[in-house]
Amino acid sequence: MKLNDITVNYLAQFCFGAAAIAFTPVSGGVTAGVGATALVALFHAERKKKKAAAQLDSDKALSQITAKIADTWRDNLPAEGRHEYLKQVQLAEETLHTALPYCTMDYATLAGTTTEGAGKFPDKATNLVMAQLADIAPEAFGQDAPDLSKAFARDVIQSAFMGAIENEAYFSKFEPQLLLAIAEKLGDIYDMQVALKELAERNYETLAKVDARTKKMDVKLDQLLAIVGSLALKRAEEIGLNAKQIETITLSFLDQQIPTELWGEKLVEGATRLIQLEEDLARLTNDEVEIAAIITLAREAIDRGDIDGADQHLAEAVRRDEEAGEKRLRRAAKNEGRRGDLAMTEGRYIKAADHFARAARLIRPFDAEDRARLKHHEANAAYERGILDPERKSLDRSVSAYREALKEWTRDRVPLNWATTQNNLGNALATLGERGDEQALKDAITAYRDALKEYTRDRVPLDWATTQNNLGNALRVLGERGDEQALKDAITAYRDALKEKTRDRVPLDWAMTQNNLGNALRVLGARGDEQALKNAIAAYRDALKEWTTDRVPLNWAMTQGNLANAFETLGDRDQSTEHWVTARNHSLFALEEFTGRAPAYEAAARRNLARVEAKLKAAGWAPPEG
Repeated sequence: MKLNDITVNYLAQFCFGAAAIAFTPVSGGVTAGVGATALVALFHAERKKKKAAAQLDSDKALSQITAKIADTWRDNLPAEGRHEYLKQVQLAEETLHTALPYCTMDYATLAGTTTEGAGKFPDKATNLVMAQLADIAPEAFGQDAPDLSKAFARDVIQSAFMGAIENEAYFSKFEPQLLLAIAEKLGDIYDMQVALKELAERNYETLAKVDARTKKMDVKLDQLLAIVGSLALKRAEEIGLNAKQIETITLSFLDQQIPTELWGEKLVEGATRLIQLEEDLARLTNDEVEIAAIITLAREAIDRGDIDGADQHLAEAVRRDEEAGEKRLRRAAKNEGRRGDLAMTEGRYIKAADHFARAARLIRPFDAEDRARLKHHEANAAYERGILDPERKSLDRSVSAYREALKEWTRDRVPLNWATTQNNLGNALATLGERGDEQALKDAITAYRDALKEYTRDRVPLDWATTQNNLGNALRVLGERGDEQALKDAITAYRDALKEKTRDRVPLDWAMTQNNLGNALRVLGARGDEQALKNAIAAYRDALKEWTTDRVPLNWAMTQGNLANAFETLGDRDQSTEHWVTARNHSLFALEEFTGRAPAYEAAARRNLARVEAKLKAAGWAPPEG
């Protein structure tokens, strides 16, 4: 794997401000600070200074570059209107120091700005930062802000980026240092070795030091299990997983770069799937003694947490059965499908999709019904990977596989299977739609409405409600893009879902739907419907009755962030510091859970907090001391 491929796959934050320019890896504490003029990675500076706790004097560097540019601008301002121009420069200079710490850029995005040559990099990267500044501090950098303030900010930011281009040490030495920091923080021995060896090639480290540091490197399992969370661990144990199985699955989540906020949910899903597979294998009877012996070995491997070993045994069973006739080809397809189940357990979704697809090919001549089931499994696996990856390849595969399944699972033959597949097809299309594919979004709405033709309230009330919620989500996205009727239809769909997803019956699903309803109402409220905005706040507060910090802390934090946005909108409407203060408090609540656990959400919450604090400062409000 190329070094850049590895580093890009880790979400990192590209932050300006007190640390000038910094990358903060997903794990939180490791930062590569970059002085605005020197622009040399912090790790490089630490190595040269031989101090573990060294930090670049980057806030001073930012002040220096800002002051230097400000002096240049002041010297060249025209005499006429000079006083007003000086005020605009001063506003921009002061606001930059407040707002820049909240500007973020994930590493993949930053890397993307450099791919078309150095000349394109500063312009593209600067535009991304300026867009965030406009959101955080609109009075200084927004659409209606003075042009001079915006031009000054652009000059400062672009100068910092240009310094990066001109500093060969930054580009030639930064990537392996970033990878090393992430690997050490996460306990990833493989990536640490890759980074250290590349550093050795660049004369950063001797190979002896590489070996010595690697030997000291241990995967900190306790830290990984803490990410999963005690509730999920307890649930996995109740389902039947042993400690070794939990360890194997959790380490695989790290390897597959599953977002940490999903680990608890995915562990419980994997536990259910693995125990079902063990029970399935225990029920098997085989005419061939050799196959029975191989299946026994697979079961034993699963029990001791050796999932790779179990996969190898099942692969051997498949190979031997493929060499025989129809009866054994059917069994080969089943074992190939079981390999897919094993891969799903570990979060290896593309590998799982490949196994299910191969099983479908094996069974195709003999059993169209089973082929449809396996194509559906392939689609599910590809969808799970697709929602994690920025590229659309896996989602497109998911859509195609669902449509293949529908060729056999028709409404006339298996109406509920048809409806299930229509709903799941809708999910894949809706995800593409959320990412900008307008036709996919409309196709998702059609798929959900088709599903509801068989998923009726009388027949399968909770499935009906789930599909209503999904339909509401797709309609809300369409509504956010300007279709007001779609927004109103989304609100209707959510309220329909709540008729069956009641608090007593499914409390967490009820809370989720209340939160979704709040989102749709908030969008409507932002367009002038004050009652809708108040109803959104009521819906969010209802969601918090079940989405508590003890049960689902990240969901609780997400809803706190939504409340912050709603109160900020109310404050904007009546210029009320009371509403802005409430928004600020909700953002602070959200950060209590997001910080260090969900970097993308944390960055968004910090931007929202900075924006509302800027409004409060302009209104003359200051936070109470202590």
